Amino acid sequence: IGTTLLLHVDLVFALRSAYFWIPFIRACIVPEFASSKVLPEVIGRAAAGRMVLLGQKLTAEEAFQRGLVGELLDCEPKLAVTKVAQTLRESLQGIPHAGSALLESKRLMRLDRVDSVKRAILVELEAVTRRIASGKTGDAVASLRYQLDHQSGHH
Repeated sequence: IGTTLLLHVDLVFALRSAYFWIPFIRACIVPEFASSKVLPEVIGRAAAGRMVLLGQKLTAEEAFQRGLVGELLDCEPKLAVTKVAQTLRESLQGIPHAGSALLESKRLMRLDRVDSVKRAILVELEAVTRRIASGKTGDAVASLRYQLDHQSGHH
């Protein structure tokens, strides 16, 4: 869910140690939140296919090179939020009416995508609902959670 949410965020910052993963197939579900449409647009069809169909992870550096991440941070995780807030504050400081110009710019940048993203979300939601109703996802999600817990040492 975290990675697919980033596709709809205006500014994405990531620690260099981060990675991005979309384990849809491992969980026996399908893409959601318009990721079947937007992910290939953002990172390219081949890379999106590797992430969605094969469950491959994308490093922060790869995500930056492909346009998913706008800036890489070389700081301690605890300092990341402060650094991002400071960067944003400095960028807009002293610009009269920057907020309204920013909001209008965001609206214009999304103008051509609104309807197609809404359609993709609805189609994906129907597919996810069918997958969950089939009963196949519960076991897969439990298995994935077990694997993740044991890989990270949370026994």
